[in-house]
Amino acid sequence: MKIKGLSKIFLILIFLVTPGFLFAGINWNHDFRQALARAGNQGKNIFLYIFTPKARDCKRFESETFVSPEVISLLNNTYIPLRIDATRDTTIGYRYGIFKAPTILILDSTGNEFKRLITFYTPQKLVSSLSQVVAYKPRQGGPSGAGAAPPAPQTVFYQPFDNLFGWANESSTEGSMGQISLVQGVKGSAFRIDYELVMGEWSYIQLHRRLSSQERFQLPDEFTMIFHIAGNGGANALNVKLADDDGTNFGGILPIPTDNKPHRIVLTSRDIKYLWGGNDQKLDGVSVFLLAITPGEGNKNSMDPREKMGTLYIDEIVILPGIQQ
Repeated sequence: MKIKGLSKIFLILIFLVTPGFLFAGINWNHDFRQALARAGNQGKNIFLYIFTPKARDCKRFESETFVSPEVISLLNNTYIPLRIDATRDTTIGYRYGIFKAPTILILDSTGNEFKRLITFYTPQKLVSSLSQVVAYKPRQGGPSGAGAAPPAPQTVFYQPFDNLFGWANESSTEGSMGQISLVQGVKGSAFRIDYELVMGEWSYIQLHRRLSSQERFQLPDEFTMIFHIAGNGGANALNVKLADDDGTNFGGILPIPTDNKPHRIVLTSRDIKYLWGGNDQKLDGVSVFLLAITPGEGNKNSMDPREKMGTLYIDEIVILPGIQQ
């Protein structure tokens, strides 16, 4: 009898590890070109998950989120799931400007990115986020859109927010979450940043992009920064920071609009101040562009979840020499 019992257990174990049982997990693809071909044939978007084996949040995705039946069903039925180990394949990271793991990209069937998830997501949050995915369709004439004004010839720096390449994130507190996607803005394409901060304490979501050698610049003694932004949700703040290689950064803090209408906001060098980092409180040259969302002054300790979440649209940021309006 013992032998028969052991035989039954053995057969059950064999059943659990056979390919026929793998339907219970995510049907991961591991080759980018094959995933593109399948997406094209099936008319689906690609869920691209880039990870490193040792990253804490990557381990959490594997042990908490990707074992959820609801997540498994959504990814297998709606997407072409693609899983890339960044320690073995660096080509995809270079292609999409990914410098931190985990990163999740939503691509259309041609490989164009239109949504980037930038922090760890629980199963419920991931399903909720993916249920709202709508592919960005740029206006005819390219992602800048018809009617988008080019930067003035004397522009010091111009950020049109027409793609997600190179953007990564940091968050201060576990539970802070953010995602960025491309939408149509007033001036052309724009970033949509959906964020959720932690209740009852001060926290932030910070996006940053390291500038290429051709993009780096020196700030003149006097300059003007012009922003085109909109927003809704809680009365939170946008911190705009310019940093050099040693971490010294200068910037300004803007209230995020809550009326969902476009606003043109002007800051000059008289409004920009040293924030933190570095030793000499002087920028050697701007090499990193940072955007941080923090609680507004009136709701830093709020326990109302509506005050710690919202949506920010960033259409364009232009830096011009001199003091202008």
